Amino acid sequence: MVASATGTGPFAIASLSAISLQGGREYVLQVTSSAGRVEFFGSYSASAMGAGGSPGVQVDLLDGVTPATYPIVPPAANPSEWVYGVSVQSRGDGGIQVTILDVTGE
Repeated sequence: MVASATGTGPFAIASLSAISLQGGREYVLQVTSSAGRVEFFGSYSASAMGAGGSPGVQVDLLDGVTPATYPIVPPAANPSEWVYGVSVQSRGDGGIQVTILDVTGE
């Protein structure tokens, strides 16, 4: 596990910011809830400087039902290091958790 955050209660929010990730590694984002199936929405952002000096930025929305898994893709080609942030909110009762996992080689 690289990083994790949990929100509790109705309309819970869980967020991670400025999580440093390494180039050449594979990561996924997992959104889960101890309450089982919980609807959620949110967004993520990623920024990096690519190997050729080209900057890259990604911002997108998330909308789903727990448990959900999303691949985390670098926003620039071959970055040595990059930064990722995510925030999700449940659409009602049930806590919410976001976890970044390093799945390289799995």
